[in-house]
Amino acid sequence: MKRAHDIKAAGHWDEAKAVDAVALDAHDRHRRRVMLSGERGTKFLLDLPQATALRDGDGLVLEDGAIIRVSERSRPGAAGLAYRQSSLRRANRRRAAAHPARSRHRRYAARARREADAGRSAV
Repeated sequence: MKRAHDIKAAGHWDEAKAVDAVALDAHDRHRRRVMLSGERGTKFLLDLPQATALRDGDGLVLEDGAIIRVSERSRPGAAGLAYRQSSLRRANRRRAAAHPARSRHRRYAARARREADAGRSAV
């Protein structure tokens, strides 16, 4: 079993000498020990002394000196993040409209806090 035990930072090694590449998403790029498979079929064990954040362009050095390039895999649907956030805001407004007593309580509590900060007593 091949084992990657070291990392060469992006820009500090010749990427043309890479024997394979592995595409990792943001979650998978912060690891210490995990089995990985390259795009060309190279199977290896990432075995680092401590958990390390791998960046796009880094090289994983195998025991035999070969280097495997790390590439960033974008999350599916990452482009729609703004859409999901705006739909979440709409859902929060709908929930507030469906439960007016809860929203009213929050408004009154916020008003009471403002008045207490201003030195007035809330009624």
